[in-house]
Amino acid sequence: AFRLVGIGFYFVVSILIPLLLGMKIDEKLDSDPIFTILMLVFGLIIAFVGAYRQIQEVVKNKHR
Repeated sequence: AFRLVGIGFYFVVSILIPLLLGMKIDEKLDSDPIFTILMLVFGLIIAFVGAYRQIQEVVKNKHR
């Protein structure tokens, strides 16, 4: 159960940090949503790949 909570936390952090970074870059460059959207997409990709790998590990260990 704690492993799944960790996966959820990883998912949130993987999306939130790039999103905030993209917003900060857009604010400094006055380029509205360009970097926010790019960093959000990047964060989503990282989150899904990482969560998938972690879930695969949990499933693999459960079947042992």
